[in-house]
Amino acid sequence: MLVIQSPFRDADDPGGPFGGLVIQGPYWDADNPGGPFGMLFIKSPFWDADDPGGPVGILMIQGPCWDADNPGAIFGMLLIKSLFWDADNPGGPLGTLVIKSLSWDADNPGGPFGMLVIQSPFWDTDDPGGPFGMLVIQSPFWVADEGYWPW
Repeated sequence: MLVIQSPFRDADDPGGPFGGLVIQGPYWDADNPGGPFGMLFIKSPFWDADDPGGPVGILMIQGPCWDADNPGAIFGMLLIKSLFWDADNPGGPLGTLVIKSLSWDADNPGGPFGMLVIQSPFWDTDDPGGPFGMLVIQSPFWVADEGYWPW
């Protein structure tokens, strides 16, 4: 389980600009930022200074080991798209998103870096998403007793 929290988070503006969020993993090491399950940066593909985040419905995660010749590799690039995505309502309910890897396989949904679910810890039907500044990513292979992803 990882926690996503905006670097601009504050009590009056939870989450800050949605275009700039940081994922800090359970093995975060100040001497090795970005290491396995360390820190990744989420930024909209439509990012620009005048419109931070762009359309919230589509963001890209680009890992510290990003290789332009091998997009989608481990710690490469994943696509976040709302479960309720439609052209007239990009992003849908922000509380429930799906991360689908570029190597998504319909026969193996949820495989390593396949499908993860982002859901707010404050999720409820009357307030989908809760404070957007803090979401939880839970792997389909989450091991509750171990508290980490077993790969």
